[in-house]
Amino acid sequence: GSEMCKETGYDLALAYDNFQNAMDPDMIDCCIYQVNALQMRYKFLLTRAKQLAPYESTDEKKQALQTSDCTL
Repeated sequence: GSEMCKETGYDLALAYDNFQNAMDPDMIDCCIYQVNALQMRYKFLLTRAKQLAPYESTDEKKQALQTSDCTL
């Protein structure tokens, strides 16, 4: 949950740095795809966190995560 959002945020910052330092056109393309993928992952995690927020018990959150199609 929260830890994965932090990790993805860190990875996104690193991807932006890599993009800023990329010189080769192929590497620039790679960085762009990486940034886009991480932005989508971050958005997914935030949406997932909002969906789980109404659950009151930790057991319900764990069960919802285990039955999710995505592995968090």
